[in-house]
Amino acid sequence: MKRCLIALLLTLTLTMASQALPLASFSAVGQSRQVLVRWELTSSQSVARFDVIRNGLAAGRVPSSSGLTYEWVDREVQNDQEYSYLLVAVMADGSREELGTVAATPAFDATIVRDFKLHQNFPNPFNPETTIAVELAEDGPAVLTVYDVLGQQVARPFAGNFSRGRYTVLFNGRDLPSGVYFYQLQAGNFVDQKKMVLLK
Repeated sequence: MKRCLIALLLTLTLTMASQALPLASFSAVGQSRQVLVRWELTSSQSVARFDVIRNGLAAGRVPSSSGLTYEWVDREVQNDQEYSYLLVAVMADGSREELGTVAATPAFDATIVRDFKLHQNFPNPFNPETTIAVELAEDGPAVLTVYDVLGQQVARPFAGNFSRGRYTVLFNGRDLPSGVYFYQLQAGNFVDQKKMVLLK
């Protein structure tokens, strides 16, 4: 009963969010007995802290900093179980904004990825959020770029230096019109591209 009341209060608080924060990227990667959650903003605005909600329960609190890139490691997980992570921004005035959700499954051999791979997004078609899984066979730089049908870049939901492993990336198309989009992964000498459809 107490957990239900907390969840209800959290849901009510989230509906009071102010204007949307510009989330550049949000991803999670399962490792052995831990999950690395990583996000990047294009602007911090008036964020006081970030709350990470794991499977509906509060799991972590990350204070805002002068930087735009954040990481949080969840070590209270078990291998071979899927965990869902909701990222919530808490503003200086106390209002809360739900930024997005990603999922990851820690496993003993989670970092043993032998090939680079770009998976089809799910769901597809989507409105306005979808997730894209990528597999990186080596440590190093990787970039996931989204293009419109004219070949113009519209987003980079995943970019930086990453460790070998499988990542789940959230893409939010709320500021884009309906239509066909292409997303491309470039990591080392590997390049692959797939198509997705945004239907509003």
